[in-house]
Amino acid sequence: SSGTGLGLAICFSIIKKHDGHIAVETERGTGSTFIVYIPASRQKAVLKLSAGHEKKAGGGRILLMDDEMIILDLGAKLLRHLGYEVDTAAGGSDAARLYQEAKNGEKPFDVVILDLIIPGGIGADKVIDVLKKIDPGVRAIVTSGYADDPIIVNYQKYGFAGAMAKPFNLEELERELTRVLYL
Repeated sequence: SSGTGLGLAICFSIIKKHDGHIAVETERGTGSTFIVYIPASRQKAVLKLSAGHEKKAGGGRILLMDDEMIILDLGAKLLRHLGYEVDTAAGGSDAARLYQEAKNGEKPFDVVILDLIIPGGIGADKVIDVLKKIDPGVRAIVTSGYADDPIIVNYQKYGFAGAMAKPFNLEELERELTRVLYL
């Protein structure tokens, strides 16, 4: 099997944010076992929102592109919770097609959130050029599990209006969307 290793980096980041620990046991010829330790809590899980957070009604239209279904599903749920209308795309060609259709149908997207790395597909670094041809004023946010990637660090140089390192939480998502929408 092959992969980018990004999945493990994202898992490590999530576990670290929860004050957890990850260990690995490897046996030659058999494979590896990853053991995840996360502190237990007897409290009921509650979505915590910052004081003063209010759900935005009709916040706009968002196109979310990512190759991982779990991120598309979770991202769409977070965006809808914030009051946005959301469409999702699994790769760059789907994102470009949906963006063009929305523009033609006079229901354009207000912001596009694009994953930088799409294994075997078109990632944010390539699809942004296509979107700029469709709409020179496109507002796009690039995301990546690699926070030190040059495109994340210098996102404006590559044509993006914003950038977020994965994993991001609800407040980080809301803050970056608000900033990009009201540039």
